[in-house]
Amino acid sequence: MGFQNAVANRNGKIWCFGENILDCSVTSNSNQQITMKIKQLTTNRTFWFTVVYAKTTARKRRKLWHKLRQNSSLIDGPSAVLGDVNVILSPSEKKGGTPHRMSQSMDFITCLDDCGLVDAGYSGSPFTWTNGRQKGNMICKRLDRVLYNEEWNENIGNSMVKHKARTGSDHNLILFDCKEVTNNSVSYFRFLNFWTMQPDFQQIVHNSCMEEVQGNAMWILQEKLKRLSKVLSRWSKEVIENVFEKAKQYEQLIPDLEDKMDNDDSEENRKELNRINAEYIKWAGIQDNMLQQKANIQWNEEGDVCTKYFFSSIKHKRRKTTLNRIKNSDGAWVEGNEAIGDAAVQ
Repeated sequence: MGFQNAVANRNGKIWCFGENILDCSVTSNSNQQITMKIKQLTTNRTFWFTVVYAKTTARKRRKLWHKLRQNSSLIDGPSAVLGDVNVILSPSEKKGGTPHRMSQSMDFITCLDDCGLVDAGYSGSPFTWTNGRQKGNMICKRLDRVLYNEEWNENIGNSMVKHKARTGSDHNLILFDCKEVTNNSVSYFRFLNFWTMQPDFQQIVHNSCMEEVQGNAMWILQEKLKRLSKVLSRWSKEVIENVFEKAKQYEQLIPDLEDKMDNDDSEENRKELNRINAEYIKWAGIQDNMLQQKANIQWNEEGDVCTKYFFSSIKHKRRKTTLNRIKNSDGAWVEGNEAIGDAAVQ
């Protein structure tokens, strides 16, 4: 088949093939799954792959859910689970036959929650299995899927799942395509709300807008806004600098200052610790404000700042707005940034 390496699970029902650019070691092997730690030799990137072939009864599948929980507790990086799980998540993933009861899905749903796994989505047919019977007796389900953890979402490139055609099987072929994405998009000006909290913000806006521009009223407004965007961007970069780095820098100073004050509870040490604490709180608040704005979230309960949640929301929003393919004027699907661009222009 053109592969240099192969491995199978304990009962020989799951086969995995790989090329020499991947260094693979099996970390867990059972009748319903095989988990591999894979290192990509060209990039030194490490991730975990679990391939599953679940049993057809709920009682036997519980052993698989238990094993996935065990694996999750040992994995410390990007991880994906893919294969035939033999159960659906909701009634919408079944067509035909008796209505699906959600109680049949609860073991699987609880397992996903415990392991921190989310569904990767898909393109193509909504079902991946059929009993192959004629109309009236046909049943279709989405039994095959790809799941991944938050680290996969953050560290691995653009991941797409495609449900391909069935050929010689009652299951569809599932293609899990992971590509490195080079962001060639134009960086447009974005107004950051926290700028207005800076003491010199209004003066900078005033000075920029007071510079004279010749032309009609709309032209003057356009040119002043264009100039102001450049002034604010330069000011933010040169004066405010990196918000995330500043919060981190002040946070790292606090432990040493606390130790220093424990040894010498002087007024000078106390003032310095209070000053650094105040700076950290200020920049952590600005960081929180930026992440909320980028995630397009208008609410945040009082309490600890959950930056991981906001980062996840930002990435999820970007993934939802990514175009992977588009129909051209002839009604044919085209893929790739250049082809999509040409079709959009046409």
